[in-house]
Amino acid sequence: MKIYVAASKNDKKTDLVDGELREYKYVEDCQLDNSIYCELTVLHDIWKNSNEDIVGLEHYRRFFVDKPYDANDHKEDFNILGKERIDEIMKDYDIILSRNFVFTNILSWKYKELHNPNVKTKPLIRELLYLWDMFLRDKKSIAVDKINLFEMNVQWYYACNMFIGKKEVIDKYCEWLFPLLEEFGKKYKTQPRLYGFLSEYMMGYWMLENKYKIYDTPKITYEKDLKSLSKYQYNEDEWMKRKKEKIEMIEKLKKESENNP
Repeated sequence: MKIYVAASKNDKKTDLVDGELREYKYVEDCQLDNSIYCELTVLHDIWKNSNEDIVGLEHYRRFFVDKPYDANDHKEDFNILGKERIDEIMKDYDIILSRNFVFTNILSWKYKELHNPNVKTKPLIRELLYLWDMFLRDKKSIAVDKINLFEMNVQWYYACNMFIGKKEVIDKYCEWLFPLLEEFGKKYKTQPRLYGFLSEYMMGYWMLENKYKIYDTPKITYEKDLKSLSKYQYNEDEWMKRKKEKIEMIEKLKKESENNP
């Protein structure tokens, strides 16, 4: 078992990564263009180069933990998901993912880009999302119409392209995903972070469509949580400022969504 932590060589690291269960994988050392593929650069490297039976992908400041919690007001103690618990889960499941809940259906969330504070300056992503869906439909490689219907009726998706799962399952997903992304990129102009964005809304749905058993109880730590565990990027004042800005942005986007259904 090996869980790889996606990071650049300039990112501040946490000592949670001990080189045994978890190992840093630097995006600069991977084959693909990180500016477009994001953490998929590491996923591709795992697919091509890892021989472990169980593999995972986390981020340099995001890790799976064993208890649910409120990311905006974290009060519970938790532990980083460890080998013993992962082994136990993998006896009955194919992959561990974490649901992210939003305040509207996922199709609206994607096309209105409600997570993106720069939406008004980046309208191209809406067109690319549509082209991607039509591209998949024409390839007939996955039931896109079914997934779109699913997205219209749920308010959650599996977040961050993060997972811990059986290597054979991850290989099949990668065999489907990466050739499609490459072909799509040859037909349409890409933009920064595009493939990481597209895949974030595909991995969990692909797993569901292909009948894999998903264990989605573990949650993901975010910035604030790492502060109490290890080296941290921001001091308390900086973090509180970021938290306030994020809450204000979400409230603004909610109002805009309500006024422009």
